[in-house]
Amino acid sequence: RKHGSCSRKNFWRDTYYVVSNDLIIIALGFFALCAVTEFVFLKALGVFGIQTLKVVDIASWNPVIQVIIMFIIQDFCECCAHFLLHRSDFLWKFHKIHHAQEELGAASTRHFHFLEMCIFKPIIYLPFAMIGYSVMDYFLFQITVQNFWGFFTHCNIKVKWGFLNYIINTPETHAWHHAKNIPGRNGVNYDSIHNIWDLLFGYFYLPKDMIPILGV
Repeated sequence: RKHGSCSRKNFWRDTYYVVSNDLIIIALGFFALCAVTEFVFLKALGVFGIQTLKVVDIASWNPVIQVIIMFIIQDFCECCAHFLLHRSDFLWKFHKIHHAQEELGAASTRHFHFLEMCIFKPIIYLPFAMIGYSVMDYFLFQITVQNFWGFFTHCNIKVKWGFLNYIINTPETHAWHHAKNIPGRNGVNYDSIHNIWDLLFGYFYLPKDMIPILGV
């Protein structure tokens, strides 16, 4: 675009969401919510005589294998949560705030209702606990890798990513997640980092001869 990123529509509103969701919700409440979720879930399992969430401890495995497993689990859980946000009329009332932008920018990744993070992120932590990761491990993963990728996929950059679109979630593929000129009404491209689950379940969408029109 000819104008700068600071001039795009809703730039300053998105910046407000970055400050409120990252500095207030994540920094002050996210870690606590995960810890409380773990405590409550353990108490529930205790009724059945189960005293730990850990099923297998991969902390001593090869770091590369650990990272691959983390990405697979993270994106599977995010894909399922994202799918529910689009398919449930009740949850969509909250999630459509994220889809309201008609122009994307890096800060658009934080343009969402805080309840999304309060509900889904703590639940997504549970599979990580089952493979031996602590709340702090998960917290650090979320505020580094997951946050970086969120800002990246919402960048308003006109780049053709080619075959990478079929491996990782890029600004080109994620723009179609925010588009309203798609087949059906429930969305496409639900994955957050890689595109394995969208390709497997048939939700990957990247037409060659169309331009995404953003908005609800």
